Parts: sequence; structure tokens; C-alpha cells
Amino acid sequence: MVLAVRRPGTVADLVDAHRDQVLVAEFDVRDTGRAGDVVRSAAERFDRVDVLVNNAGRGVVGAAEEVGEQELRASLELHLLGPAALVRAVLPYFREQGSGTIARAGASPSPASAPTRPASSRSKAGRRRWPARSRRSGSG
Repeated sequence: MVLAVRRPGTVADLVDAHRDQVLVAEFDVRDTGRAGDVVRSAAERFDRVDVLVNNAGRGVVGAAEEVGEQELRASLELHLLGPAALVRAVLPYFREQGSGTIARAGASPSPASAPTRPASSRSKAGRRRWPARSRRSGSG
């Protein structure tokens, strides 16, 4: 298992308990340029990649007109662009192996949350739909 986390110290207990089965990679999902490195490290250490799980997320609360440009961009980077980079990085491995799973973790957007959480709801909805569209189009 590869644990790609911003603060490796937060998973020290898992590393101690499963030292031979865990690789920790310091990684912020918003750093899309490093997504390929993280996936490549996983494949090199374990000879394959079976599942990609993204659990990164953060809520942005406020009405649409209250969410600033910077907050909206940050939410899109965290919930859509970062996970999309990981999907793009892992798909070639899945194709070569003939299998692989993309799993989503964390809170899902709901229509009820849209008025007070427009940035996080919309960016998470994009993340939810993007990999599924890739699979249907034959690219994953």
C-alpha cells in the first residue's frame, strides 16, 4: 500500500505496524506535476498498481457570491485537477496489467449542499464524473 500524504508523520503508526507492506510518499495532491512520480514509485515497489484511492478533500462553505476566485481555484485543484492527474498517471499501468480500479473516498456532493458549499460541491462533482467518463470512452 502506498500512502501519499502531505504529512508523513500522521501515518507513522501504520508504517510501524505494516513496514513491509507500506510505502509512504510525501505528496500534496495539488502538486499535479508529481502525480506520475507517486504512481511510478508504487509500481516499482510493488510491481503493479491495483487500486487508486483519492481521499483528499476540504470543504469550502459560503454562498456562491461569497467564494472568492482564489478559494474556488484551490478547491478545483484539490478536488478535480489533482485527482485527474493521478488518474492520468495510473491508467497506463492499469492498461498494461489488464486491470485496475479507481475508487473515490470522502464526502460526496449532494444537491442539498450546493447552496452553501458551491465550490467544493461542484469540484467534487467534476471529480466524480471525470474518471467514469474516461472509462466509458475506452481510455480507462
